[in-house]
Amino acid sequence: MDCALRDYCHVQAGAGAEVRAVGLTVKIRSANANNSAKRLLSKNLLGDMMSTEARIRSYILENFLFTDVADAFADNDSFLERGIIDSTGVLELIFFVEEQFNIKVADKEMVPENFDSVDNIARFVQRKQAA
Repeated sequence: MDCALRDYCHVQAGAGAEVRAVGLTVKIRSANANNSAKRLLSKNLLGDMMSTEARIRSYILENFLFTDVADAFADNDSFLERGIIDSTGVLELIFFVEEQFNIKVADKEMVPENFDSVDNIARFVQRKQAA
């Protein structure tokens, strides 16, 4: 599948799963696909279609703000200052970043300078992937 981020994309996947993406939102509907299959489809689709910043933003919106309103916060907004994520949420975010971008975060790297905004995370991911 080849489509731009702002385009509407639709894919029929196995086991009756249906994947639809509009902008930053990815929706998976399926009567038969289990949660693992849904996560795999989301991860693969997001990885192919979205920039690093868009993938991070989408995760924050869905898992911490429970919305798909893309302008709920700016890429340089501090998650902690805005109350978007607490300390437990930062750990969830680190696990997401490790899995989504195939990097390992060392204990000494778990600091606000790396994880307190979309911009900070994107720069951190780019540095780790370049190393």
